[in-house]
Amino acid sequence: MVFGSFAISAAICWLVLLTKQLHSDFTGGQDAGPQTVHAGNVPRIGGIGIMLALVISVLLAKQELKSLGQILLLSSSVVFAAGVLEDITGKVSPKIRLLASLISGLIFILLADTMISNVAIGWVNFALQWWPFSALITIFAVAALSNATNMIDGIDGLCSIYCLAVVSWVRLLDISHSIMETSYWPGSHVSS
Repeated sequence: MVFGSFAISAAICWLVLLTKQLHSDFTGGQDAGPQTVHAGNVPRIGGIGIMLALVISVLLAKQELKSLGQILLLSSSVVFAAGVLEDITGKVSPKIRLLASLISGLIFILLADTMISNVAIGWVNFALQWWPFSALITIFAVAALSNATNMIDGIDGLCSIYCLAVVSWVRLLDISHSIMETSYWPGSHVSS
């Protein structure tokens, strides 16, 4: 399913590139900032391909994965909307995008009833038993990962390859350690 989702995302992103003449007036990234590595007018809406691939993957997923997929879709929708608005208008401030990623983390906690509870550091694990601290760390982790992934994509445009590698390794760990049953299902707490 991981490689199928990647193929769907790649196809949609390729379609965005092929049709850029139709939408480049409002999706093109001509700004020359410190993270710009592209020459010319390159569409900034690749996130749409990634989100559409996630939607299609959830629709095609096995029944036992649909619940988690729907939670991921709903919780990521806030940060996705802020990102697309920024890509099209260029007028969404970094503070608003950071707030959107924090809200997405909170929505994930509320819908999945899942928080980080074990990071393999004794005193931190002790603190993580207090749910407000665990919630804050989880929300921060979601926001940090979201922003780090966005930064990787903005610098070299190879976010999809990086994410594919990360997801593939998580899946390999899942297969080798059977962590899906206890760690990543709604209602459980992430632990090692």
